[in-house]
Amino acid sequence: MGHHIHSQARTTPVIRQEIKDSALSDRKLAGRYNISRSTARKWQQREDTEDRSHRAHTLNTTLTELEDDCKDATTRGVYGQR
Repeated sequence: MGHHIHSQARTTPVIRQEIKDSALSDRKLAGRYNISRSTARKWQQREDTEDRSHRAHTLNTTLTELEDDCKDATTRGVYGQR
């Protein structure tokens, strides 16, 4: 599955790799690529150059017992008996 770079993206995987490989300061990289210093620092420190999900990594809501039972019933109905 290919990755889609949205039209407003200021960095691409190629630019991110250039930032990562560069010895320039975050200030100079930010000016060169028209990005913020924090973005330059982020890509300098990352191990990879791929986008990460913007979805929450944890569920910050506790389900009631009834909601949990409904979720389980729905899951069984969609995916079959578990």
